[in-house]
Amino acid sequence: MYNNRIIRRYTPLFLVLMMIVSFCSPLLQDRVNAQELEDVEEMLEELREELEEEEEEIVIEPEILVSNDKISITEIREIKVTVTFPEEVDLDKLKWSFGGKDFDRWKKWDIEREDFVGESWIEFSEEPELVEDNVVEATIKFDLPFDTDDLAPRNIRTKYRQLIGTYDLEVKTSNTSLKMPLIVNTYDDYHLYEDIKPAIDELLELAGEKNDRYFEHIVIGKSTEGRDMNTVVVAKSKAAMDNYLNNIKPMAHENPEELIKKVENGEVDYQLPIYINNTHPDESAALDGQYVALKRLATEDEIVFNESEDKEVTLKVDELLDDVILVFNVTINPDGLYHNTRQFVSGLDPNRDLGYQTQIETRNFTSDIVKWNPITLVDIHGFVKSFLIEPCTPPHEPNYEYDLLMGGPRNPATNDVDGKAGALEHARAMGEAGIANSKYESYEIPIFDRGYGWDDATLAYVGSYGIIHGAMTHTVEVPDLNQESANLAAYVVLASANYVSQNKDDLFKNQLMINHRSLNNIDDRAVDTWHTYEDGKQYGRPRGENENFFPEYYIIPVEKGLQKNILQAHKIVDFLIRNGVKVEKAKEEFQFEGVTYPEGSFIVPLRQVKRGFANAALYDGVDESAWGGLYTDLITNLPMLTGFDRVIVREKGLFDEKTEYVKEVTIPTTSVKKEEYIIKNINNDATKAVNKLLRDGKEVSIITETGSDYKKGDFLVARADFMNIKDDFYLEAMSTNENINGERLILPKIHLPDNSYETKIVLEGLGFQIVDERSANVIVDTTGRADIDDIKAGKAFIGIGGQTAKFVEENGLIEGLEVKYEKGHEGLMRAIYSQDHEITSASYDGEEDFMYIGNGSFITKAPETSEVLGRISDSDDFYISGWWPKHGEANGPKGHIFALKDLSDEKNITLFTGEITDKGRLQHLFRLLSNSIYTSLVQEPEIIDDSL
Repeated sequence: MYNNRIIRRYTPLFLVLMMIVSFCSPLLQDRVNAQELEDVEEMLEELREELEEEEEEIVIEPEILVSNDKISITEIREIKVTVTFPEEVDLDKLKWSFGGKDFDRWKKWDIEREDFVGESWIEFSEEPELVEDNVVEATIKFDLPFDTDDLAPRNIRTKYRQLIGTYDLEVKTSNTSLKMPLIVNTYDDYHLYEDIKPAIDELLELAGEKNDRYFEHIVIGKSTEGRDMNTVVVAKSKAAMDNYLNNIKPMAHENPEELIKKVENGEVDYQLPIYINNTHPDESAALDGQYVALKRLATEDEIVFNESEDKEVTLKVDELLDDVILVFNVTINPDGLYHNTRQFVSGLDPNRDLGYQTQIETRNFTSDIVKWNPITLVDIHGFVKSFLIEPCTPPHEPNYEYDLLMGGPRNPATNDVDGKAGALEHARAMGEAGIANSKYESYEIPIFDRGYGWDDATLAYVGSYGIIHGAMTHTVEVPDLNQESANLAAYVVLASANYVSQNKDDLFKNQLMINHRSLNNIDDRAVDTWHTYEDGKQYGRPRGENENFFPEYYIIPVEKGLQKNILQAHKIVDFLIRNGVKVEKAKEEFQFEGVTYPEGSFIVPLRQVKRGFANAALYDGVDESAWGGLYTDLITNLPMLTGFDRVIVREKGLFDEKTEYVKEVTIPTTSVKKEEYIIKNINNDATKAVNKLLRDGKEVSIITETGSDYKKGDFLVARADFMNIKDDFYLEAMSTNENINGERLILPKIHLPDNSYETKIVLEGLGFQIVDERSANVIVDTTGRADIDDIKAGKAFIGIGGQTAKFVEENGLIEGLEVKYEKGHEGLMRAIYSQDHEITSASYDGEEDFMYIGNGSFITKAPETSEVLGRISDSDDFYISGWWPKHGEANGPKGHIFALKDLSDEKNITLFTGEITDKGRLQHLFRLLSNSIYTSLVQEPEIIDDSL
């Protein structure tokens, strides 16, 4: 293509040359042949005509050229712009705009006014100037619209996406408008949800050009709103990946001792999986760092970076993949990535659900961890300015094999393992590489740099969940929301891969020794060195009077009379199997401690590779009240939280050759006799069934007296209605020929004044309808935000938790009520329930049950107008597990009220100081809420006979 400016510049020279030839031709006639002169003149004439014709054909191409088409709102950028117009330009008449707005209308964010009303963040740093008659050059400065290069603060983290998009830079004259699209992004490698799949496809295409590596995209499940949960696997080859999954991992679980010998003798070719994860997608640098690392792995043969401040390393990708498989889980929470939120769409925090798995996303994720059983799990978060990398402070969950994870027993003098391969040295490797390749100058490891308050005492976290499966697991907190922290996260990943590659055999033998201990039910005292008080004094695993912390078996009965919740017993077995635990069932009837258990009873043996997880899920838990504080709740205790019976067995070999493995669980269905129509209020399916009948306009009554085979709080329905819904739920039901006292139920319409996501999850899961305040006939409140006038007017009110109990007390809604509220303290405690009220009688067996209080609250005084529904036990062993300093003292919860009903002064108040809907995990306590709703709305009592 010709440059039109060159043609225009040199055409006049040819014309001048022609004039000279024409002028000189008479003088040349004596020296040259006339014919030759004529030929020259003819040639020049043709050239002139050619040039004139070409000049007419050349059209000046108007265009905008920019030095960079990407704008980062976390990085100041100056972009040089060259604009070529088809005509001469008057600078004074040029109009510049961006996205259809003048530059001065692009305002910075004003934090106080919470709007874009500050000064402009787009301006010329070099004003437009003419470099030719039709060519203009300028430099535009794109400043920081939030006046910071770190968007981590929550008051702006939810705002910046408003600016992301593609905008036209437009320059106009009176005759011409020229446009160039520019991309505004948080930073260059920032990804929205809709960017993820195209980015993965691009990586797969780039990686496909390399013959020495294997990339695979795997969707491990769908989110609540139906979005893909994307993973990318990087391996030497598909055969290497299959070899690990089909050969190495099974042998590690079945015969770790033999595999250790093979590793030591160099007789086995293997790779170890490293699992990289993001939990909170609004901590975006943590997520995008995966992409940065993946792109380097896809495109580079040798990745050079600083292993430390004074040591460079060359990571040869083909050699790296001889040692490791990398599994990148983009995020646990794709819906959160789409909406730019930390929480699931349900409102629950992903990093509080791993031990309970109430959400589909955590169930998908944990299944993938079980599949890979990685050597390490790097869970990247933000934002901690000190650049934090776990291991954690004590207290540690005692079911971990903590010494083998860390690299060995703890040296009390150094609180360290003194250079042995394990999680501590792995953390240092990631931290050193992080600061050596970024602007960040230091990092912290909580176990060394914090006294307490960053613990791993619960299975609720991703980090804790990985540890219980024998993985060195690290929560990594990058400092900022920007490209620098995304790059930092990528170096953390590369450093992790490098460390595992360099220490592969030692790390694998540590993990295999965890398996060895588990299979042989060994309680090694080296673990005790990591269980210390704040002053460093060792206390070890909480064995009580037992020699071995771990029992030999758990029995989970499924027979009426032996199991209070048969449905939940089956669900917990399904939960255990999904998490890799081997569950068996008895092939014949057996006896234990004078009780006969039928064939088919479930048995969980503890001599298995997933011993730690099985015991953590089924044991009572520990009391960590001696500590100054914990990061969050530590209670797992699924038997109590979800409400099923299990029996602890410490006798060795009791079930040898007497059981068979359970591969899957079939949830039982309702079994009925011809006349059955009383629904026992024995599980949450009973509530779901009642709500379905009420929504369908059917009559349901709640029983108001206890009989020989039924209790207050059970439900009565017409036989035909019962038969229509029985197959949709697991119900325990019976028939009767008695006349039964009962009250007709009204369809509940519930208002949540605080929009509590935890309570909303529970209510909607049970089939209740949530409506606006005007339409509601019952209020459920967890923070004390209800309309006081509505309560005083007699609208049914159910208050949950200490904050709401204080609200009731301080507003005089129950005269004479006194509440103690110590925010933060939690406890799982033995409880006594009233057996004389519909709310509690059918669902809870007096002293045989419990209450969970999550915010240190209880009722110290209740007026005579209140009916007490539940008290904390006054026994010496009332406190089971949790963190509640001085809970046993006189001013503690022992013996105090946690639930009551008050109908004085025409009010209708039910109050719980316990957190009965906490995180959607306390399934055994949900019936306190549902029964409270039903009984607050009943019609007048009546006699119901068996003619229904």
